[in-house]
Amino acid sequence: MGETWVAQSRGRYSVTDAWDSTLQVGYTKDRESGALGRIGNRRFSMDLTSQLWLGRWENAHRIALDTGPKDALRLVWGVDAQQQHADSALSNVIATHTTVSPLVRAETEIGDWLANAEARFDHNDQYGDHTVFNLGGGWRMRQDMTLWTKGGIGYRPPAVNERLHPLFGNNNLKPERNAGGEVGWRWQAAEKTEFNLSGYYQHYQNLITQQYNSATGVTRAGNVADARVWGAEVQTRHAWSDDWSSGLTYTFMDARNTVTGGKVPIRPEHQGQFWNEFRVTQPISLRVELTFRDAYWFDLNNTVHNKPAPRLNAQVDYRVSPKLKLYVRGENLNSERTEELRGFGYPGAAVYAGFHAAL
Repeated sequence: MGETWVAQSRGRYSVTDAWDSTLQVGYTKDRESGALGRIGNRRFSMDLTSQLWLGRWENAHRIALDTGPKDALRLVWGVDAQQQHADSALSNVIATHTTVSPLVRAETEIGDWLANAEARFDHNDQYGDHTVFNLGGGWRMRQDMTLWTKGGIGYRPPAVNERLHPLFGNNNLKPERNAGGEVGWRWQAAEKTEFNLSGYYQHYQNLITQQYNSATGVTRAGNVADARVWGAEVQTRHAWSDDWSSGLTYTFMDARNTVTGGKVPIRPEHQGQFWNEFRVTQPISLRVELTFRDAYWFDLNNTVHNKPAPRLNAQVDYRVSPKLKLYVRGENLNSERTEELRGFGYPGAAVYAGFHAAL
């Protein structure tokens, strides 16, 4: 079982031209219980308790430029923080990771040209200090059409669940590094119609992914020493009326293990989603989604694979007030049981209920 909450506070102050300050805090906790069996009075527990704290404080300053009426410079600075904690009964290990990340970002708009740059310094109490950055730019070809590009480097240490999960964890995981970029085209074809097309390329070192070992029959997290991933994504959205809108997303991905020449495990080549949203009455809305993912390989040697899987989801929202929403969500309503991890069945149709509140 699990629990999650998020709190957010926002204020606006008049400094220079504008100063927007945002504070966000989130918390989630999950408990998993089970046992591999008993020998005498000894129970081989698979219990795992994990929790995650997230915090983000961001300050944005907008400064008008003299070069044009709409030209502006936006400076953003702040800090991200997170703490991961896990207690594994099977391995008898308790781990806590804390990461504090000061960041600074600059965004500018001059005429039809857009540019941005961001740098972040990650201080992790177990994996040390790392600096990552990204650069981006764009050009408005015309009022309704924009070309954009971005690129940079990334660094991700393994999460505590990836290390300590009783079934899938691997305490010997190495941190993941990547470098790459994207280029895209955005077209606002009409007031209620939008198209997006993008392509991307990433080069990973020690890519973290779940891997099935056909010799032992065990699936656990592991590193792919060197991987190159490229692909493309298409998104479209259209509002048929004030009460009905539809959208389609399709993604192609080629994830290649450059050491073996094979495909990276659990990376489907084709994925997509078709959705419709309806406003039934003023406070009630309905969203229906049909998702699809292609088959993929479970193992590094590309000898064991699963089947494609379409799934149907739906959600009904009831807007009590501008800051409070109740919802009921049905997932996998067609009860598609194709496994996502080798040897572990996928749950059938499920229904959830909850609420979302903004403070």
